[in-house]
Amino acid sequence: MNKVRMELIMSEAIQEEFLTDIDMACPGIKYTQVVDAKGRGNTTPKQGDAIWPQFNTIITIYCSREEAARVLIIAKSLRQKFPTEGVACFRSEAEEL
Repeated sequence: MNKVRMELIMSEAIQEEFLTDIDMACPGIKYTQVVDAKGRGNTTPKQGDAIWPQFNTIITIYCSREEAARVLIIAKSLRQKFPTEGVACFRSEAEEL
């Protein structure tokens, strides 16, 4: 069965809000979360050190197209609400083998 793969990279500062929103929009959706991810994107670097103390979190979701559309709406909403925190969202086709 074909699915959509959504990968989100966001500041850990907003991960709880994302997870709360996704639970309301897509009850029971399955995801994998990688915490304490370091990186540099379009906002302040997240390195977990004395200079750049924050971390990112990476959330990967395999879902239907309908759920993917809801995930994208949430990601865009968080970008507007927290413009300096950083939220990246990537979508690709996935096939479960």
